[in-house]
Amino acid sequence: MKTLSREIDNLGGLSRLWCIPPSMIIEILPERSNGYHFLQVYSLGSAWAIHAIPESLEYIETEKQADAGTIYEASITGRLAKDCPELHQSLKSLRPKPWVVVYQDQNGSFKLVGSPNEPLWFSTELRTSASYAGLNHVRFSFSGSLTIPARFLRQLPEGM
Repeated sequence: MKTLSREIDNLGGLSRLWCIPPSMIIEILPERSNGYHFLQVYSLGSAWAIHAIPESLEYIETEKQADAGTIYEASITGRLAKDCPELHQSLKSLRPKPWVVVYQDQNGSFKLVGSPNEPLWFSTELRTSASYAGLNHVRFSFSGSLTIPARFLRQLPEGM
């Protein structure tokens, strides 16, 4: 009989997030049969490390069946604090460009979302909140339709 295990040590959410221009990726190679992949990049000079509001980062991957096969609708969302000119300048640099995203979850696993042929796209939504206690923030999202689900990375490329 086959079983699916119930993991006891399991935390939700993401702790870190990076986005890389697809043109900076040399290759994505599987590591034999262990389920991990290796990401090789030319440079990280155009990559971004995104420091979101704690406990605001989330990844959702929805598997859908289509005529051409399985599609994975991928979405990474988070919030960045305080609407200000500096934040808007940075956000302008992220859109409307394609991205490949790497995240680390709260359990320490690294995953790669997208590829040079199937990138994610960046979008934002400004929210000022109606109350003093609410957050003045920019909600952001990287999203796209993929034919390959997010892949585990054993390690980050050097310099990340």
